[in-house]
Amino acid sequence: MNKSKVIVSFLMCTNAYNDKFIDALNSCLNQTISDLEVVLVVNGLGQSDREKIFNFCKDPRIVVIFSEAQYLTYNLNLGLEYCSANYVARMDSDDICDPRRVERQISFMNNNKSVAVCGSSYRLVNERNEILDTVHLPIENVKIRRALYYTNPIAHPSVMFRKDIILSLGGYMGGKYAQDYDLWLRVSNETNYQFHNLGEALIDYRSMGGNARYSREAYSYVSAAQWRLFAITLNPLWFFSSIYNFIRVLFR
Repeated sequence: MNKSKVIVSFLMCTNAYNDKFIDALNSCLNQTISDLEVVLVVNGLGQSDREKIFNFCKDPRIVVIFSEAQYLTYNLNLGLEYCSANYVARMDSDDICDPRRVERQISFMNNNKSVAVCGSSYRLVNERNEILDTVHLPIENVKIRRALYYTNPIAHPSVMFRKDIILSLGGYMGGKYAQDYDLWLRVSNETNYQFHNLGEALIDYRSMGGNARYSREAYSYVSAAQWRLFAITLNPLWFFSSIYNFIRVLFR
């Protein structure tokens, strides 16, 4: 594939080879824009499953990278280095993209040069792909920035971002649970970069019923990211946000 023609790079990490992964990968390839690639970082699989993924990924638009690292932060940064396009679309290996996702996000970002991160609303689905709910997130930059003080208002697997900006901020640095939230905080500290969420639901986000994101460890990573931003900006709102999540750590 001619890399110079790639408009967008999907960035996906997986530690499983199953039907959900296959559906997720196909949804990336079956976009209304064809000048794309999928950078796939594979970790935590045995030799047999690695061979299955390698044999399955025959489409020349797929770049397969095998990694021995277990942490998502490392694998996201590794994959990011292989992305040919400046527009990078994040994707989880068990979710589904709307066929129009890339087209909608590229169109918006082309017309809004100051937007560094563009997410979207999403449909929450269960194991049987039944829609449980449609989640609408704050749309405008100002509302997203306000929401960051107390929650994560951007769905990571829905995001398209500008690679050059993300790399200039150090890439992913958020530890085990706060890869995306930590990154959004660093973007928010740069006043010339903006956020946006498209109102359309452009991914089906699979609810697995897990509670890892609400664990003591998860809250500790969030609190640490907020405390770091307070130390940099001396904005008291980040101080209170950090203390709030630290209290949540104590009561988990």
